[in-house]
Order: sequence, then C-alpha cells, then structure tokens
Amino acid sequence: AELQKLKQELLSRVNAFRPEDLDRLHKLLPDHVDNVRLILDLDNLAGRFGLSLQNVDVSSSGNENIKNPTTAGAIGGTANQKYDSLTLTFGTRATYPNFVEFLRDLESSLRIVDLVSLSIAPDTSGSATSEPQYSYKITLRTYWLK
Repeated sequence: AELQKLKQELLSRVNAFRPEDLDRLHKLLPDHVDNVRLILDLDNLAGRFGLSLQNVDVSSSGNENIKNPTTAGAIGGTANQKYDSLTLTFGTRATYPNFVEFLRDLESSLRIVDLVSLSIAPDTSGSATSEPQYSYKITLRTYWLK
C-alpha cells in the first residue's frame, strides 16, 4: 500500500510537468541512444549553414575512451555510472564563418555533446568561391541514461 501511494505521488509530480518540458528533458539526456535520430538532427543543424555530414562513424560505449583515472573518479567511475556515451565522428566542408555558426548552434542545442577532437585543413577540391573553404573532421561524444 505504501509503495502504491509513493508511486501515485511520483506519477502526479511527473504529470504536473508540461509535456514540452518533458520533451526537452528527454532531448537533453535521453534514456536510450538513437543513432539515426542523432545523425539526422546533426545533419539538419548542419544544413542550416550549408554543411553536409560526410563519412559518419558511430562507436558506442565511449566509457572505454576515458583513460584519465582522475576524471573517471570525478564523474563516479566507470563501474557504477548511471549513463553511457556514444562517440560520433564525421567530416564536412564549409567556410570558416559558417562552421563557427554551426558550432555555436551545436553548443546551444539541448543535446549534451562534448567536442572530443577537431581538425581543420584547407579544402583542395578546387571549388572557386569568394571565401576559402576548409575541410573539418569532428569527433563528438554524447550521453544517455542507462
């Protein structure tokens, strides 16, 4: 009976939230990983600035990549973590101002992502535009609850 009462109290608390706020919360830290949705969201975000994602590579369980024991201990250690991570690597081509705007939008999006690595090289594809184009290789890490 006590468990049922507690369950009802918690359900009423959850139901007190607006559905839009719950959707935002699930986007901020989802309870599962959806690789396809993540790639589509990033591609749509990049498309606003004329960028397209190329050579997308997804690797799950990013906890293996945490090599610094100080950092691992600070975030609760890998054995009892309540979240997992996913590493996403992709390339794109753009002018520098467009790429900076893309990163700003990515930074202000609800989805938590860490920029793991970024490499920039001059674009040698030979396209003659008024502004120079660069090739970017980006590695991001995103998280979800276990």
